Amino acid sequence: MLFSQGTKGYDAPAQYDPSHEPLSQKRIDEIPLEEDDRLFMDGYVNVQRPNHASQQSLATKRPLIPTTTTTDIAKRQRTAAQQQQPSSSLRRMPDYLPEEMNKGYGDMPRSTALNDMYRRINELEKIKQDYDCLVALRFTEPERIYKAYVAAESKQLEAADNYVKGVEEELARITRENQELKEKLQHSKANRELVNQVDELNQELTTISAQNETLKKAEKESKQAMEMYQNLSGLSITGVRSIMEGDLYTCVQTGKRGTIHFKLLCEKPGNDVRYIPLLDKKKDAQLLSLLPGYLTTEIVFQKDKVHVFYSKLRNVLDNLNTTA
Repeated sequence: MLFSQGTKGYDAPAQYDPSHEPLSQKRIDEIPLEEDDRLFMDGYVNVQRPNHASQQSLATKRPLIPTTTTTDIAKRQRTAAQQQQPSSSLRRMPDYLPEEMNKGYGDMPRSTALNDMYRRINELEKIKQDYDCLVALRFTEPERIYKAYVAAESKQLEAADNYVKGVEEELARITRENQELKEKLQHSKANRELVNQVDELNQELTTISAQNETLKKAEKESKQAMEMYQNLSGLSITGVRSIMEGDLYTCVQTGKRGTIHFKLLCEKPGNDVRYIPLLDKKKDAQLLSLLPGYLTTEIVFQKDKVHVFYSKLRNVLDNLNTTA
């Protein structure tokens, strides 16, 4: 790099060493290592870089740098005139130039050196533009693919939505037509259906009447049977109702020497029967004194033992010692 950014746009150019001899009078092997590198990077010496150890051995094989002639200078000037001038986007050259640029390189004129520098700047600018294009392509290509995918999917979804909308509209139309046909059919069959319904209701009424007569007869027979059972056993069931725990029966048992009121609860679910005596301490004081203890409190037994319980209850009421 010949120039660097400074406070006034560019730093002062590197100091030229006047002790350097003209390049045309030097052999390559006589050029110091650092100056050889500079010339190699500038493109004026096209030789392979020997390592430091073999530099002296190759010194005798290096050619002399040819002297620039007047013909070469004219040819370079014509070539420089034909080259493309730098674009306006390039950085403006400073008002001052380093001593090397004013003098050129060796016998190379100042215009040729400037053109060569412009050429290099253009090449660097082109390389930077290519790099920027590659970076933009790298980061925008996935986005382009994603946008294309989203656009394609959006079109497919829109087409699917339109298809579904069309199907729904067709379904609604068919439903309306079907409802209209049903209404017409109902109106046309209304009278016949009404007649059929009347006939069916009459048949049901006849059946219900017959069932009602049967139920009344069965209820009468059941009532007669219950009365006969009460007369024979002395047990009267005065109430039946269903509660959360099961079926509750209110009973009265009359014996030869006393009467007791109690309830029987048939628990559901389960197979237990609970005996609940209904005794008043004042009203049934005499009965309480005569009854055994297990009949004065709640007891539980299995359903298949109900007949045993009833037999003991009846036996107690028939054999109470009321004369004591």
